[in-house]
Amino acid sequence: MKIRALMCLFFAIVMVVYAWDRLPLNGQGLEKVFALSWLSFAGLVIGGNIVAIARRGRKSTQAKQEVDNARAVKRARQFG
Repeated sequence: MKIRALMCLFFAIVMVVYAWDRLPLNGQGLEKVFALSWLSFAGLVIGGNIVAIARRGRKSTQAKQEVDNARAVKRARQFG
């Protein structure tokens, strides 16, 4: 799951870099609205992938702690 989020983040950044010169940021009317909306959606995608990567790292440490706690409880039951 983390690899997928990293790949999506990489491809989203590549698309923004590629499209930056081609987007009509100085355009009039709908051209400018399209460019700004495209960039805002790209920002949401990049932000979402960063959050997914950050949460995945936090969940893995919490999951390890829960597994260690479960093992400790199981050992205590064996000897108690």
